[in-house]
Amino acid sequence: MQKFLIKCLLSCLAVFIGMESSGSASEYSTFFLPGSTLVYRHWNLKKNKITGYSRLSYRRVMEPGNEFLVETHEDSKPNGKVFLRKKLWFELKTGQPVRYFQEDLRKNWSIENHYKLDAVKSKLSKNGKMIEIDQPLEKNTVPFELLTFYLRRQYAEHQFARDQKFLLYLPATKFESEMLSATWDFSAVKEKELELETPFGMVSAAQILVTTTSDFLKWLLPQSKTNFRFFIEQQMPHHILAFEEHETRFILENLENGSDTP
Repeated sequence: MQKFLIKCLLSCLAVFIGMESSGSASEYSTFFLPGSTLVYRHWNLKKNKITGYSRLSYRRVMEPGNEFLVETHEDSKPNGKVFLRKKLWFELKTGQPVRYFQEDLRKNWSIENHYKLDAVKSKLSKNGKMIEIDQPLEKNTVPFELLTFYLRRQYAEHQFARDQKFLLYLPATKFESEMLSATWDFSAVKEKELELETPFGMVSAAQILVTTTSDFLKWLLPQSKTNFRFFIEQQMPHHILAFEEHETRFILENLENGSDTP
C-alpha cells in the first residue's frame, strides 16, 4: 500500500498544473485566459536533465445552452510520447467546475468527476474494475484538479497571512483499497517571496509549501513524498511559474496568449 500511495500522490501532483467548496468557485473565472497555452518542462534536480513536458491549453467551447472554458492537459516524454491526458470543464460565466476526466495511458486507469454545488460524483476505472464515489464537498474540501486554482485564488485574496488548511480530494486512493479515505488533511503556507527567471523576464513570486497534516500519511510516507512547493506569480493572473516535488521541478517554459473566438 505504501508504494501505491506514493505513486498516487506523485502521479496526481505531477499532473497538478491545473476550495472551500465548489459552490464558491465563481472567482476562478478571474484566472481564465481563453486562447492561452502554457508549456512546462520536467527538470530532474538530481540528474540535471529534462524528463518530460506538460502542455496546457485553455479554449472556449460552445454547447447547446451553455459556454465552457476547457482546460486540456497532456504530459509527455522528451520524445513527445503522451502518457497522461486530462480535461477540465468550467462554466465560462460562473467559473463553476462541471466535469473532469483524467486518463493514465501507462497504468490503464481513468477518473471521471461530475460536480454539483456541494458534492462530486466520481467514476474510477482500472483494468476493467469500476468504482463509484459520491463525495460531499465540505466547506474546506479541494478536489485535486482544482488545487492550483484554489492556491491562486487564496493568494489573490491575501489569505496566506495564515496557514490554509483544507481536505484534498484524491479518489485514486480507492484503487488500493475502498476502505481508504478519498480525502486527506493538507495545509498550505507562504514560505517566502523571491525573484524567478521566466520566459517573460524576472518575475516576483511567492513560494508556497503544500504539505499533509494527516498523521497517517506522515507515518506512512517520508516527508519528501508529502511536501510540495508551488511558485506563484505575485501579479495577476498569478500564473504557476514552477512546481516542485521530491527530485523534479516543473518549470514554465513558454506562455502564449492567443485569441479564442468560438
